[in-house]
Amino acid sequence: MMIRHLPFFVAVAEEENFQRASQRLNIAQSALSRRIRDLEYELGNVPLFVRMPRGVRLTPSGRALLKEARAILDRLDEAREHAVAIMNGDEGTLRIGYSIGAVRHAFISDLLTAFRTAFPKIALKTELLPVEDLQRKLRDSELEASIFYLNEPGEEFESLLIAEEHFLVAMPDDHRLAIAESIAFADIADEDFIWYAKMFSPTVHDRMLAEFAERGAAPRITMESPTCDTTLQLVGARLGLGFVPPVDASRIPANVVLRPVSDFTLGWQFRMVWLRDNKSPILPRLIDAVSAALDGTDTECDDISEQARGCPEDAFQATDLNA
Repeated sequence: MMIRHLPFFVAVAEEENFQRASQRLNIAQSALSRRIRDLEYELGNVPLFVRMPRGVRLTPSGRALLKEARAILDRLDEAREHAVAIMNGDEGTLRIGYSIGAVRHAFISDLLTAFRTAFPKIALKTELLPVEDLQRKLRDSELEASIFYLNEPGEEFESLLIAEEHFLVAMPDDHRLAIAESIAFADIADEDFIWYAKMFSPTVHDRMLAEFAERGAAPRITMESPTCDTTLQLVGARLGLGFVPPVDASRIPANVVLRPVSDFTLGWQFRMVWLRDNKSPILPRLIDAVSAALDGTDTECDDISEQARGCPEDAFQATDLNA
C-alpha cells in the first residue's frame, strides 16, 4: 500500500500545494489529503509536510523520503518496461545449441553476430553438444533452438532447412578412378574406407553402413575419423577413400579430389530445429532472422538479412558432421 501512495506524495512535494497537486493528479483534494495521511500513518506516524498559510513544505523526514520515492518510482518504471520487453521478445536470453558440424559454417557465425547487433538486449548463450543431447535439451526446454544435421526432425519439432548436402567420395588424385568419366557404387564397393567414428557421428556412421547393406555390400573400414577435415587428411595420406560433404576448395588437400558417385547420392540436411511447443517470445525473432537470411527478404532485422543472406548451397560448406 505504501508504494501506491508514493506518486501522490511526490506530486504534493513538487507542487508544495495540495490544490495544485490534486489538479495535476486529477483527483479531489480531500482524497489526496487522505492519501498523504495514510502514508504518514504507514510510515509510523511520521510527519511529511508542514502546513503553511499558502501551501506546504517538506519536513526533514519528507525531504529524505522524496529522494527515495523518486528512485523507487523510477525503478518501478524500469521494471515495467523490462517486463513488457521480455513479453514482446525484445529482451531476455536465447539459448542455442549446435553440433560440431555447425560450428564452422560461416553463415551461422555471421547470423549470430548480426542477431546480437540487431538485438543487443537479448543475451545469446550457445552450447556445443552431441546431437542426442541437443534433441534432449530441446525437449526439456533447456534450449530454444539447435542447429545440426538431421533429416527427420520428428513430430514434436519444427525446423528450417538451411541446406541439403550430398556426400562425395574423396580419393587421392592418383587413384585409378580420379580421372574416370563417371563413378558408380560398384566401382568403389571393395575399396578401403575411412569411416566416420560412431563415437563422434553415430547417425552418419550407422546410416552409411545401412546404405552399403542395402546394396548387398559391407565397407572395408581401415580407419575411423572424427571429422570431415580429418577424413580428407587421411585420404591425402592414401590410407583409404572417404565420404565427405561439399567443402570449400581451400580445405581440400592438394592431392585429394572429390567425385560424385552416380548411384550413391546419400544426402544430409542441415537444419535449425526447435520444439513445437516452445513458448519463448524471443524464438520467433531468431526464426524470422534465419528465414529472411535464407530467402533474401527484408525484415525488421535488416542487418541480419544483409550479413547472413545468400544462396544456401554457397553459404553452407559442410565440414564436420556430428549427427
